[in-house]
Order: sequence, then structure tokens, then C-alpha cells
Amino acid sequence: MATVNSLSQGSIISFSGTPTITTKKLNWKNYRAWSDSVELWFLGQGFHDHLEKQEAEILEENRAPWLKLDCQLCVILWQSVSPELLEILRSFKTCYSFWTNARDVFANDVQ
Repeated sequence: MATVNSLSQGSIISFSGTPTITTKKLNWKNYRAWSDSVELWFLGQGFHDHLEKQEAEILEENRAPWLKLDCQLCVILWQSVSPELLEILRSFKTCYSFWTNARDVFANDVQ
């Protein structure tokens, strides 16, 4: 379970234990199941906006803490993919860019 504490420097996310988004890491065969699990996890944590919004869409006064949280969530996303795919997706440093680029890579494979 995630908790977010607001401090004067911004929000800090803390988890008890290592969060698990999905039981199976993203590979070349399981995009649909992986994306459903990721989306449900983000919804359940109250962070779904990180999959749907880009930095420019966040109000300037909220941007710094939002980006800090987004980086922490992106690391959790990185942990949900196979090492082979992480080499392809590691360059995406926001949840939105990671999420949309993963979708684009697998769009033709999902029916």
C-alpha cells in the first residue's frame, strides 16, 4: 500500500515492502495482461493521472512534487518489465512516456 506525505519540499511516496504491480513481467507475449495490471495498480493507488498526463499538463505550482512522485513511480514501472524490454524502454523517464511507448511498441500485437 502506498502513502503520500506532503512536506514543504513536495510529496514523498513510501511503500511498505517492495510494491508489485503484476506477477508476470512484461515480455513479448503478455502486453494485454501486463497493461491491465499496471492500469489497475495505478488506479488503486490514486496515481492514474501519471499514466495519462504529461508534465506540461500539470499546474506549475504542483509540477515539482508531481515530477518527483512520477520518477518514483517510473522506477516501479521499470521493475515490471523483463530485462530485455527494459533495454528498449529505459530511456523513457516519465510514467506517461513509458506507458505510451510500451503501448506503441505492442499496439500491433494486441487484438
